[in-house]
Amino acid sequence: MKTMQRLVPLVLIMMLASSTTSALAVKEKTGKIEYTLPGNIVDRNTGMYGTISLTFNGGIKGAPDYEYSYSLEGPIDYRGDEYYEYYWFDERTAIEWKAEVHYSYQVRGWQRYSSYTARWYSPQPTYNGKLVAIWNDGSTTTFSVGLSPLWIEKFTDEGSGTIEASFTLEQSIYWRETKTQEWVYDRTETQSDSYSGSGSFATSTLSIQFSGKIQSKGRPPLQGTLELWDYRAMYDTWENSIVSVSGTIGPYDINIYLSGR
Repeated sequence: MKTMQRLVPLVLIMMLASSTTSALAVKEKTGKIEYTLPGNIVDRNTGMYGTISLTFNGGIKGAPDYEYSYSLEGPIDYRGDEYYEYYWFDERTAIEWKAEVHYSYQVRGWQRYSSYTARWYSPQPTYNGKLVAIWNDGSTTTFSVGLSPLWIEKFTDEGSGTIEASFTLEQSIYWRETKTQEWVYDRTETQSDSYSGSGSFATSTLSIQFSGKIQSKGRPPLQGTLELWDYRAMYDTWENSIVSVSGTIGPYDINIYLSGR
């Protein structure tokens, strides 16, 4: 016999804002951004691959070209009823079963939420730095780095709230009579539960698209593009962060992905 259980929908996620510092060698101050990141590199022309250390720094100049903010505060009141059926076959007894399900829930509480988006399209200062590649044959190449932002976006949101939730799951169970193929009532199962809680949550995201070059000593510059994505989240008792850089410059594919909690 199978049983089926549904949980109360998670209708409330609460947010609180994180903006600076990280355990991933990232520094962000007012108007200044600096990264030191490990990653991987592949040379498509030769098939060589290796690890890298990418360091660059720069800043954001001027007011955003686009800004948007949003906020709300108020009660939460969700109610719902669902009706559905599901079937299964018991191979041991060769009996087919059916459940007619009624699922109802109610969620009440209070929430407070705000978000902010800023974007820069206008020309920005070049981000300068260094890329050191250690190849699989043991050799090392050092490049100077110059990256020009094409697009910068910052997004943050924050909030808090409380909820009280309850649900009831009622299943009417039937089995199919083999000769008549009629459904025969067997029993009714009822399950109910409730939940209450409060909390806060925050996210911040920095996204930058770069066009730029890298250059090793005595060689012509190599052109390409990179994209940075920096995400931070703070929940009541834990934090999460992801920093990634990906793109292609000259014959090199560059990939960086770091996460931490």
